[in-house]
Amino acid sequence: VAVRTSPNPGGHWGFSGMDFYTKVREIAPDHLKRIAFMTGRGFTPRSNDFLASIPNPRVDKPFDRTELHALLQTALKDRS
Repeated sequence: VAVRTSPNPGGHWGFSGMDFYTKVREIAPDHLKRIAFMTGRGFTPRSNDFLASIPNPRVDKPFDRTELHALLQTALKDRS
């Protein structure tokens, strides 16, 4: 799963990438390692702290196809 982090707590879908990660941790923690983040870098101290505190792969915008492909390959490889 690739997740977009958002400085807007509401995000486009009513929640941020941090909210999504927290919810997955609550209901299905074994799936946390399947999450990869696409971000415009941390916009707030909270998002910077969050991204620094998790081991999940991420790619910062702007990114190219090669970077995105490598991110997804890493996330898929770590699924087991």
